[in-house]
Amino acid sequence: MDRILVYPGSIPLDTDLLNTNRNSMIALGYLAQAILGTDTVVDGLVCSPTTPASLSITVGPGSIIQLSVVDTLAYGSLPADTTDPLVKQGINLTSTSFTLTAPTTSGQAINYLIQVALLEGDANPVVLPYYNATNPAQPYSGPNNAGIEQNTLRVQRVQLQLKAGAAANSGFQVTPPVDNGWVGLYAITLAYGQTSITSTNITKLSTAPFLGWKLPALRPGFASGVGTYTSNGTFTVPTGVSQVEVEVWGGGSGSYASTLTYASGGGAGGGYARKRVTGDYRPNDSHNGRPWRYSRHHGGWRTVCWRNVELWHLCQCHGRQPEYLGDHAGPA
Repeated sequence: MDRILVYPGSIPLDTDLLNTNRNSMIALGYLAQAILGTDTVVDGLVCSPTTPASLSITVGPGSIIQLSVVDTLAYGSLPADTTDPLVKQGINLTSTSFTLTAPTTSGQAINYLIQVALLEGDANPVVLPYYNATNPAQPYSGPNNAGIEQNTLRVQRVQLQLKAGAAANSGFQVTPPVDNGWVGLYAITLAYGQTSITSTNITKLSTAPFLGWKLPALRPGFASGVGTYTSNGTFTVPTGVSQVEVEVWGGGSGSYASTLTYASGGGAGGGYARKRVTGDYRPNDSHNGRPWRYSRHHGGWRTVCWRNVELWHLCQCHGRQPEYLGDHAGPA
């Protein structure tokens, strides 16, 4: 990060402070880009019904990280920089409320869209004191003593917008499209005669770029143990993941002696398999509601399936090793 040098006795300049702020913003932007890339990411911004329930909803505090440029407008005495791209973050510290309206025709429903974008602008206008060379003890009020207010803060916020679709017969209503430069987060459905909104009316869009993982919950690379299963279960691949590694251990077999007077031999060791699967993992993408399916049989893993494609078949008998079956269809 670039840092401004100042010296004792030198006359301070407004650009010293302005450049310090801009340099810090650039450094944070490139740090965010190194970690998250240049695609839009949102965090927080939870959409909830009001308490008590009403036809209003609230979107909680949160942030958006979105690709922009250094400055679309002049920043004080610094000229605008509209050519250099920069990842920026908008932050909302408070909740935002919206009031919705139900359809007025019986049998109809309507979908509302909540979309967000990075909002940047100047705010907090103040009449600033200025140095009066003629009478330093009596400062000017504003530039040239004109009493004019000047903005003192450039803010970066999350801009939220409620967009109404067209009312239609219930089940045939369509969520309005996301506008260019915005990202959609939620769809809210209201039916004719509805007087309050509940959580069942609010749906998070599958394309909403919410941050799926926080660093304390992750470990670098594969073999991170995000999910461990010792019985039948499912695992939904989160948004943004393009590779999944699955490790499977099969139980070992026991042994016995055919003659009671002789000691039995040792049991066979359990099998092991590991496979990395690359693909377009979409939220809620599944087969019969089960994206990853694990079947357990007689104490050992038997099959691992993705979208009804069997990846492994582990035979527990006599310690046979796992057999990778490629893209052969697994059981329904």
